[in-house]
Amino acid sequence: MSNEGRRYITYHLSEIERGTKVECEIRLATGGEILQALDLAWRMFVKYDAPDYGAEHTERMRVAIEDRLKDLSIYSERLMVVALVDGNVIGMLETYGTNRISLLFVDSEYQRKGIATALMDKIAGELKVRGYDKIVLNASTCGLAFYKHYGFAVLEEERNTDTPWKTPMWYPLSM
Repeated sequence: MSNEGRRYITYHLSEIERGTKVECEIRLATGGEILQALDLAWRMFVKYDAPDYGAEHTERMRVAIEDRLKDLSIYSERLMVVALVDGNVIGMLETYGTNRISLLFVDSEYQRKGIATALMDKIAGELKVRGYDKIVLNASTCGLAFYKHYGFAVLEEERNTDTPWKTPMWYPLSM
């Protein structure tokens, strides 16, 4: 589906947990926002995930992001949702073009302020419109607590032992 056929819905967040207020825009990514989002994904991966995953898996992630940057046409198939503050990407969520989430990252400064939840809410709505009845993913150690809090169920504990993304999970989309 081309960007022209997509519906763009804007969500605004105010009163966020802990009394902190953040107002941001949540929407499907366009143009340069994809580049910003992939840069954010890499920076947050290096900061939080890479230290636990070693050189091999860090290199796999670097190559995966680099491949995305080389061929942005894949985003005619994939869905990417971004959170924006003053035009800057502060959070991103990407699917493989199906109901499988491939990336979810929020900038350090904005973590624990409801941004990941808002991104998940937006992608859930987009996937429902496309006829999906669930969301699936393989959670990293860093993301596991968030996904459980959101309501994802673990399919199998650490099934994917050869990767950092060990825990298969799913979330039902009520019709």
